[in-house]
Amino acid sequence: MIDWVMRAYEAAPQPMPALFVLGPFMATAERNNFLQRAEALEQVEAVTFSSHLEHLMASAHAVIAMGGYNTFCEILSFDRPALILPRSKPRREQLIRATKAQSLGLLTALDLSGERSVESMHQAIATLVTQKPPSEQSCPTMLEGLSFVARRFGELIDNEQAPN
Repeated sequence: MIDWVMRAYEAAPQPMPALFVLGPFMATAERNNFLQRAEALEQVEAVTFSSHLEHLMASAHAVIAMGGYNTFCEILSFDRPALILPRSKPRREQLIRATKAQSLGLLTALDLSGERSVESMHQAIATLVTQKPPSEQSCPTMLEGLSFVARRFGELIDNEQAPN
């Protein structure tokens, strides 16, 4: 994922600067390669790790991420336009979540298992600049999960107590 986004920044200036957070478990050689590449780019900064990722996300104009559950929830809670690049292996959980969220207009998604062209990433970043935050999308039931669960539980209890 990092390579794909960084290649877009290496190919041409992008409409917004980028901060790459590489993560603490990245292999040393790979991490050093990304840090060197980032240093050569005027619009790009890279850090190995941040223990306050939520602060970075809160101050970001937009977020590009893989789309694990916690990251997805943070994107929604900080109300940031997002480009999600979900993994589809070993499980399809990220891909399913990103595809559904994209169909609701909450974010944009590009499949990591597809073609990773610089042109498609450049276009996705350009779109991200003008993308509306999740809160501005028409998804009236998005935050009604608790009400739904309570209502459904009540229905199930009522059905169990009804005489047969």
